[in-house]
Amino acid sequence: MDDTQPCSRRSRRTRTGLLATALATALFLSTSAASADNASATPPTQPVAGPGGSAYTHAGMNVTSGGSGANAWYVFSPSGPAVSSAPVSIVLHGYGEFSGYAQMEQLIKHTVRQGNIVIYPRWQTSPVTPLPVMEHAVGTAVNGIKGALAWMAADPSRPQPQLDKATYFGHSYGGVITMNVTNRHVSIGLPRPAAIMLDEPDGGPLDDDGFDAAMTGVPAATKLACTISDGYTQSDPTHGCYPLWSKLAHIPGANKDFIRVHTDTHGTPDLTAVHGMSTGSSLDAIDYYAIWKNWDALRSCALTGTQCDHLNNSTLQQYMGTWSDGTPVTPVTVSDNPIA
Repeated sequence: MDDTQPCSRRSRRTRTGLLATALATALFLSTSAASADNASATPPTQPVAGPGGSAYTHAGMNVTSGGSGANAWYVFSPSGPAVSSAPVSIVLHGYGEFSGYAQMEQLIKHTVRQGNIVIYPRWQTSPVTPLPVMEHAVGTAVNGIKGALAWMAADPSRPQPQLDKATYFGHSYGGVITMNVTNRHVSIGLPRPAAIMLDEPDGGPLDDDGFDAAMTGVPAATKLACTISDGYTQSDPTHGCYPLWSKLAHIPGANKDFIRVHTDTHGTPDLTAVHGMSTGSSLDAIDYYAIWKNWDALRSCALTGTQCDHLNNSTLQQYMGTWSDGTPVTPVTVSDNPIA
């Protein structure tokens, strides 16, 4: 018995080791297969119907430019078919758009093809023109907006903006400009904001948060949404939507949404929520579901009373589509108050 016990123990150890190896191999193969499955999952494409969708009423857009320097502007209007008048959206780019309109081109096209006129003030021609101080940027943006409005008003045959149906969109530095312009819209003579959407507004290091000291000039009835992303390093209480929110207490919770967009790496390519979500250089589900959907729903709710069910932290607002393997994309987080 004494001679056989070591052999038995060795046999048991051998069998245990083989079993452990087999289990580890199976786990590895299972994990690898799962990883392969995930890697093969593709992101959701643009929805057809509803806010953010591709059911456009116009095939394209006409582009007109005018003004000069930092006071330059673009006007985009629907084509195929053209319009005689339409609601107007004023879109302000972030820091670094020194010429053209590439930064916001995809969002502009989406907005115009839904039947809107878009005004795009350039407000900047170099890193120091105008000086990177908010008041200079607000001044050139206002000049560009007014220049575009004057050009349309000068000829009734041109598409005319429906000034009682004005909405505003701003990204980064342009988001802060947007808030300051809409806050002062009465004194500077610009259209009343029915809706405002902001993609990570930031005044930059020279302007602290950059917002006007008080924001009571923004009407309480304005529909407003402000987005932040997981990857934006300045998404903290001193930047972006955070300092703005404390200045919007006069706007009821039912009219404003604080939205956080999350990165999702389930499939390939990743859906990465970083600063510049609205710039759309490579369109993906973050554009369609986090930016365009909320932008469309805000405008529709404010102007026609429709698609309001896609706001106020509804399931429809949270929804970000599904990967091709049926896995839901990580929903956005929505609140009436700042989100950590």
